[in-house]
Parts: sequence; structure tokens; C-alpha cells
Amino acid sequence: SSQTHQTTTGQIGPTTWTVMVGGEKGAWEFMRFYPENITVNVGDTIVWKLNSSDSHTVFFPKQGEKVPEFYIPEGDGSSRMILNPLVVFAGPTQGSAQYNGEGIVSSGQLSRKPGFPKEYKITFTKAGTFEYFCGLDRMMKGVVTVQPASAPYPETQAQIKADASKLF
Repeated sequence: SSQTHQTTTGQIGPTTWTVMVGGEKGAWEFMRFYPENITVNVGDTIVWKLNSSDSHTVFFPKQGEKVPEFYIPEGDGSSRMILNPLVVFAGPTQGSAQYNGEGIVSSGQLSRKPGFPKEYKITFTKAGTFEYFCGLDRMMKGVVTVQPASAPYPETQAQIKADASKLF
């Protein structure tokens, strides 16, 4: 859902936002981020929280580049394919928690299975519009618009949560 609410006051200091990763209602699995589009300020943090029994990733490519393929050739001259480490594992610096559009940031696999993270945090350090993907489900994508620090938000976290609760 697009952000249509307008708040009139900027908040003081950085804010932490929540985006749900996937969702379930009855027997149905939802392959979406909730919300798919979110506007935050420079210095704000988003926490992506796994909300599904399926595994997903949060993958921000270098601005202007596509998300890498999930399977890649093994590289030994055979026709075998392997999982692409860029997509499956956190990186490039073990889940770097900052993003400015100049490099790749990836959660690695978020899963309910033991030993896997259930959430991932990124702090945004530069204004811009950044598209991201689930490396496992390519149709699952979202957009983070980062505006200057202390700009008014078009929607509050409470409004986002209320909108998302209608889906679950």
C-alpha cells in the first residue's frame, strides 16, 4: 500500500521502523514486504522481521544494479550450479548495518529454523530511493525512500502497523 497519510511534525532524532518480511493467513503464504514502500529519514533504522514460515532475505544491491542470480555456476568447468554466496549469506561485512546505495547489503537467509536470524537492521546514511529484493523470491521487492534528516514523515509507524494488520 502506498503512503497516503501526511504527518505534520518531524520527530526529533533517528527513528526505528519495522517492516514485516512475508506473512501468513490460514494456508496462504504472502510473498511481500509490509509495507512494500516506506519513507524514512537519513539516520533512521529499519528492522525487517520475518513473519512467515518460509525463508527470505533482504537484499539491497549497489544502486543501479540488479539482484544477483540465486544459483551460479560452480566455476570448476562442470555444469553444476551452487547457491550464490552473495544472496544466501549476510554481507559483504557480516550484515553491515548501514546503507548508502554504494555497495551491497544483505541479511543472508532469515529463517525460523534454529541458528538463523529472524530479523535484520539497516541504518540509512544517505538520501535517495533504494529498491530491495528477497534473493530467494525475486518477485518480492520493496522500496525505501530516504529523505533528509528531520523531514516530516508521510506515515507513522502506527499507521503502517494498522494497515499491515488488515492483511494478517
